[in-house]
Amino acid sequence: MTRKLPSLAVAAVLAVLGAVAVQVSRAAPAAALDNGLALTPPMGFNDWNAFGCNVDQHLIEQTADAMAANGMKAAGYSYVNIDDCWALPERDANGNLVPDPTKFPNGIQAVADYVHHDGLKLGIYEGSGTKTCSSSHGFPGSFGHEYDDALQFAQWHVDYLKYDDCNQPADQQNIPATVARYTAMRDALAAATAQTGQPIVFSICEKTDFGVPNSAWPEIGNLWRTTGDIHDQYSRMVSLFHTNVQLASLAGPGAWNDPDMLEIGNGGQTDAEYRSEFSLWSEMAAPLIAGTDLHSASPATLAIYTNADVIAIDQDPLGKQSTIVSSTDGHWVLTKPLANGDVLVALFNETSSPATITTTAAAAGLSADAGPGAGTGRITYADGTTQQFALSVPDWYSNPPSGSDPPITMTYRNRSGNTQQAHAINVFLVKVPLQEGKTPSGVTLPDVSSTVTSGVPAMHVFGIAIGD
Repeated sequence: MTRKLPSLAVAAVLAVLGAVAVQVSRAAPAAALDNGLALTPPMGFNDWNAFGCNVDQHLIEQTADAMAANGMKAAGYSYVNIDDCWALPERDANGNLVPDPTKFPNGIQAVADYVHHDGLKLGIYEGSGTKTCSSSHGFPGSFGHEYDDALQFAQWHVDYLKYDDCNQPADQQNIPATVARYTAMRDALAAATAQTGQPIVFSICEKTDFGVPNSAWPEIGNLWRTTGDIHDQYSRMVSLFHTNVQLASLAGPGAWNDPDMLEIGNGGQTDAEYRSEFSLWSEMAAPLIAGTDLHSASPATLAIYTNADVIAIDQDPLGKQSTIVSSTDGHWVLTKPLANGDVLVALFNETSSPATITTTAAAAGLSADAGPGAGTGRITYADGTTQQFALSVPDWYSNPPSGSDPPITMTYRNRSGNTQQAHAINVFLVKVPLQEGKTPSGVTLPDVSSTVTSGVPAMHVFGIAIGD
């Protein structure tokens, strides 16, 4: 089906207030693994979605070179992750994992050193059972070998471990045993880091097969899978979004909900749907792990992956995942507080039909004036007096507002974006003068209902500047 509209529009509500602060209620983050790593969601590449078991030294080194040259590294992507099928089917006589000499003739440490030379980091894959998840081979898992394997990874200069969930012994297929297996690897990684000085991000790939609640993972891993595997289908992507978006209370610096790797560029969705995937993952403060061939990625694919504005949402240092304001018939309003005090609002239409989605500043978590008239804000001064100002934000495609009481000055800019149909970023700046000689002590933002017609991709931003 050809989709008639983009699936995501984002509205950022900004208050530019000088010394005047806007207070936004923020829940305390969940306790996180205290290893000082992944303080923002990890960004990088994993070979599985595009290549499966066809991984080798050349692919990983070629990908690192491509990321250093094509803007991915500059955009913040740092990990080049090897997935399953890198090892021989059996351990050596000393019980060590052995890289497949055909695929990795120089070993994993040589690949790590190559990737590090590009200014990037290397990730590797293992499993918590007796064998990994590769259905055709089943390579050695780390069950019972956690400390030896963690030390081996650290000695190879590996920076990131993806730890999967297949082929557990029968007595391990329950909640306590599953949590214990991942805890054992967490502790093994910490011991290996203490011995070698090599920090390793811990990515848990337990997909709740045994009913383990996601709330078990923040103190064990830096990120943890919250869903089954992603596929390059719009419906599957939306389904994973439905699951992951419910878990905002668990996320925070060093601990991230992971709805799986990105499929952007693999050909199963439209560019508009891929933009939605990237934007939704960023709204949810999810890891941004590219799962496509970055050496041959198209300009359109790279433009999505390197969109600086969307990446900034994902990497915001406050580390908040967006929460749901409303969700009706596939029409979503999400809100995400940012470190600078701003609140980002995302409007997502998951259906194939054009729709109007509305919300208000109050619903998005911004204070609203209880006085008369919608769209009325208020400045409070140190002497106890107040000053009201009016703001009317029209439909996205109307003319900018004019006039208020007291008068305000409005400037308007309409800037073309990428190759999307008539893509526009509409920026409204409202300047509210202060009363002469008075010192402001607070501000209440207007409760403004801004209607978005989702027929054309756009970003709508307005700011309120108090004073000169």
